[in-house]
Amino acid sequence: MGGIPAHDASQAVYINTYQDSDGNKLLAEAEYVLTFDPNIPNAGFPPFDEKYHGFWSVTMYQSSDYDLVPGPKSYTINSYDPKYSLRKDDGSLTIYLQPHELEKPEKGVYWLQTPPPSAGGFYLILRVYVPGPEVSYTQTWLPPPIKRVQR
Repeated sequence: MGGIPAHDASQAVYINTYQDSDGNKLLAEAEYVLTFDPNIPNAGFPPFDEKYHGFWSVTMYQSSDYDLVPGPKSYTINSYDPKYSLRKDDGSLTIYLQPHELEKPEKGVYWLQTPPPSAGGFYLILRVYVPGPEVSYTQTWLPPPIKRVQR
């Protein structure tokens, strides 16, 4: 855990990672994918209370200075912005983490721009505002794995 706690767990939960699903450091020059798949039990999208304007977001930061990636077209994706509302036919949402923009993304596929290779690495914060108890108390909800894309 890092930083100064600002919220009670019933208000917001921040999940940070510097690692991919294999335990390796997230590297700026590599490519990764994460998929929120509602068809996986205890996984999928983070549960939150829409009645109280809850939502989730994934935001990327540079490891070198802990700032947002400078000058990106996209550094955060969230559940409240209509431009991220489309889902794949199976209900999932996929996010590519890579330096270059997707040429022709299909429905339900989005992009977060990684920092320049000189930044070294990056980290992600998944924030869930007004989270369901699966996120805040029982912790039975599992964040999606960040998988390195092998090309």
